[in-house]
Amino acid sequence: MNLRPELLRLLGPDGGLTLYDPLLDQLLRLDPADAEALARGALGPALAARLRAALLEEGPAAAALRERIVASRLRTAFDPGAPAMPPPDVDWSLAETLPDPVDPAWRRPAAWRALAEDRRAGRARLRLRSFAPSPALVEEAERLPYARLDTALVHAERAPLHHGALWDLLSHPSLRGLIGGVLGLPLPERAVMNAWRLFVITQSRISRALAPCYRATFSLGLCPDWRADQGGAITFGAPGLDGGAPRFTAEERFLPQLGDLLIFAPGPETWHLVEPVRAGVRRTVTGWWVEG
Repeated sequence: MNLRPELLRLLGPDGGLTLYDPLLDQLLRLDPADAEALARGALGPALAARLRAALLEEGPAAAALRERIVASRLRTAFDPGAPAMPPPDVDWSLAETLPDPVDPAWRRPAAWRALAEDRRAGRARLRLRSFAPSPALVEEAERLPYARLDTALVHAERAPLHHGALWDLLSHPSLRGLIGGVLGLPLPERAVMNAWRLFVITQSRISRALAPCYRATFSLGLCPDWRADQGGAITFGAPGLDGGAPRFTAEERFLPQLGDLLIFAPGPETWHLVEPVRAGVRRTVTGWWVEG
């Protein structure tokens, strides 16, 4: 069986294999025995049926699927000749009601209007520099009860947030209204967020928050004086293959500097990964506004 060439193959430490499908944004986990059978080209009927059911086999059906999905995504990509999005109907004076950790520079309506114009001009990923550079937020993050999380996409320590200063800041109604205005879409009230700690690691995982319920994503850096040589950047780019091996072409990097807030709406241009941490401990709070 020939598998579709765009599949990314992520080998696990136990010899198992995770197949990541960038077209359908799905993961398929193979245990070590199935991974070995796939490598030898000796698939049993059950494994072959499983791969076909996931639409991973190359052939005319796969070619039609690829053409349809890629064409759909290209229609939503940025067109430099297209007119700008219409201006948002937003009360930018909401900036004056943001909570205390927010830097005075971001309490000015003019700062948010300028950010919205950057978005209208076609910039998909927006960074609010020094949005909330408060050491007290770092201290609160350090006191959270973290638990280890290991999945095909994530190896880190996580603490879900439901209350506290970080929650109050990032779930504030005025902030939701302003970010929704900047991104040009209404954001639901429900927010899901987690504090993260990443230590020195050697692997990265590609992801793209494209579930229909995800409306917008944010990441708040909590690393004072973070340096580029420490790694840990949120990096946007494009996944692909180079000689059959997974490859990610980086286009833009965002370091987790204390108080910097990164915002974006999931779309065709938001493939991203967190680069390996080479030194120090990477601390962030990441979340989504979600429907339902």
